[in-house]
Amino acid sequence: MLISMSVFAQNTQTIVVADKNDLLLVGKQIYFLEDRSGKMTIQDVLKPENQARFEQNTQDIFKPKRSDYYYYWLKLTIENRTETPLWLDLGTSFLLYIDYYTQTEGKYQIHTQTGAFRPAKSRAFSSNVFWLPLPDSLPNQAVYLRIYLENPAPIPLYVGTLETLSQNKTLHDYIVGGFLGLVLIMFGYNLFLYFATQDRIYSLYLGYLFMLFFFLPFLNNYPFIADWFGEDLRSFWFDYVYSWSFPFFLFVGIFFIKFLGINKKHTFIYYALFVIIAIRTALIPFLNFTGLVSSFFLGTSYQIVVIVFYLFLFSSSAYLWLRYKNQNAFYHFLAWSGFMVGVVVTIFATQGILPYNYMSRNATFFGAGWEILMFSLALANRINTMRKEKQISEIALLEKIKENERILREQNELLEQKVNAKTFDLQIAYEEIRAANLELANTQTETVFQKEILEIKNQQLEEQKYKINQSIESAKLIQHAILPTSQKMESIFAEHFVLFMPKDTVSGDFYWVNQIENKKILIVADCTGHGVSGAFMTLIGSALLDRIINMSSIHDPKIILKKLHFEIQVVLQQQETGNTDGMDVIVVLLEENISLDGLKITFAGAKRPLYCLVAGENEVRKIAGSRKMIGGLESNKKEFVNEYLDLPKNSLLYLCTDGYADQNNEERRKFGEHQLLKMINEIHSLALETQKHLLQAEILQFMGDEEQRDDILVLGVRV
Repeated sequence: MLISMSVFAQNTQTIVVADKNDLLLVGKQIYFLEDRSGKMTIQDVLKPENQARFEQNTQDIFKPKRSDYYYYWLKLTIENRTETPLWLDLGTSFLLYIDYYTQTEGKYQIHTQTGAFRPAKSRAFSSNVFWLPLPDSLPNQAVYLRIYLENPAPIPLYVGTLETLSQNKTLHDYIVGGFLGLVLIMFGYNLFLYFATQDRIYSLYLGYLFMLFFFLPFLNNYPFIADWFGEDLRSFWFDYVYSWSFPFFLFVGIFFIKFLGINKKHTFIYYALFVIIAIRTALIPFLNFTGLVSSFFLGTSYQIVVIVFYLFLFSSSAYLWLRYKNQNAFYHFLAWSGFMVGVVVTIFATQGILPYNYMSRNATFFGAGWEILMFSLALANRINTMRKEKQISEIALLEKIKENERILREQNELLEQKVNAKTFDLQIAYEEIRAANLELANTQTETVFQKEILEIKNQQLEEQKYKINQSIESAKLIQHAILPTSQKMESIFAEHFVLFMPKDTVSGDFYWVNQIENKKILIVADCTGHGVSGAFMTLIGSALLDRIINMSSIHDPKIILKKLHFEIQVVLQQQETGNTDGMDVIVVLLEENISLDGLKITFAGAKRPLYCLVAGENEVRKIAGSRKMIGGLESNKKEFVNEYLDLPKNSLLYLCTDGYADQNNEERRKFGEHQLLKMINEIHSLALETQKHLLQAEILQFMGDEEQRDDILVLGVRV
């Protein structure tokens, strides 16, 4: 019989035990005080101001309400109306330290110090949870407990005699023992199946059962694994429960994948499960061992991951069962349904939603037992399924063999018919070949005669090819003759380089340079086409520049371009013939600038820019030319424009045709103007001759085995 009477003494509700057979769940008669500093003594607790801070617990089970304080003082007032000593059952094994105070001769003193992190001999009674003897003294005497825990685990507190507490414990022991016995039986049964079938899925399930044997009892106040390893390692199992339990989830996850045959068509399920397991097996143990977060936060995170994990397995099983009619998924769904019902019942009981009794307290064990039975039935069904599939496969194979024999017999008959027909055809063909051989013998003589004629013509072609190559080589000498010599370049520009790489023997690119009094004129041109046609244009262009600059004394770059444009149109009679050949040209005039101790630069370009790097700077400037080419049918209304620069000495000028930037590699990607300017920025501090070699090596490496696309000309001078 359970009796509860409200008697207020010392500002507390008294717990009244009237019968020695009573076992009272006293959560609502407990008063608690948070010790935020963790340093309060019993004398501090007894002070009136702290007594006023005690709060009454409102549920049948005491649950710590804060996440950042782990020290609590509990206050109970007991009235024993029986003649039998009473005991207090704290109902959990996760209390790390317990200090129990009772009143002796009007003064509170330590009665017992025990807890999970203290020696087993400190326990007042040998039990998986903590039992404390209540004093036989005056009615309404309060007792105090100072407890320390790192997780806000629920604490069901019972008051009763040793006999009633033992009966309650024995009932729980039978349930846990039955569960462990079931696990051992299923372990042996599936171990036998593993050796009989050599199916690896049974080894995964055995690993799951092995971890379940230790892990689930540990979480439900039966930490026998910690007791087996002794007191030295006891704190490890409690402190790092979130870490050492990770193989449990690993076995469950891999078993889920193998058991249900998760493959590429279930991509989302596979990768989502992988992420959940990775968080559980990597992140949570890392946080647990490093102590980067509080135990409460870690415990909450752990619970969230576990809930997500179970819900994911449950929902995925239902999906695979309903979507693909997977029979194994049906068993998996039933197994997790029972387990989740057990977990939910236990949680609801600890939250006060359901009554807290031996059924609700151990619902997790019942659910886990159901899960084990369902999985074992599913694995047994797997053997029957495999046997049926094997029989079906054997029947199908036998039918396939018979069908193949029939097809082979028909094919042999058909082949014999075809061989006979082919033999007849071959006889006819043989007669035809004999006739053809006779005709071939007649034509062989004529073939020999024709071969002699072809050899004579090939010899004539070789002679013509040799003469053409000689002519092109002569053209090359002529073209090189119109280009400035290295001595002339050095006399005008002491430091310079010329990277000249024709696509063919002769080039459509050329450069022109001259010094007239104190003026230096530097020109680079890219003529239409390349090879022989381009080379002819270079001869015309060079000759016209000689006439315009040297004979007509025109030194203004924009006027040089304008005059050259007009002369090309006249020489090639472009207005009459519609010829569109021409060239892109860069003209640079350099004059001494005594006032600035440097040079005055006048630049004009026909569809080509000028690149310059001012002494003391590290970034190449690009000066765009006019968007008008030389020659062709361009409108004469467009005018060429001069650009003016004042440069200090040791500045660099770069003139180039479009061949370098337009060269592509084997992937059809152009080198590009941006990459060319970037390279000049990187090498401008080196000697100009070195820059030439680096530019040449870079473009050769870039093009690889790709054919050169156009003539390449890059000219650099230091002014």
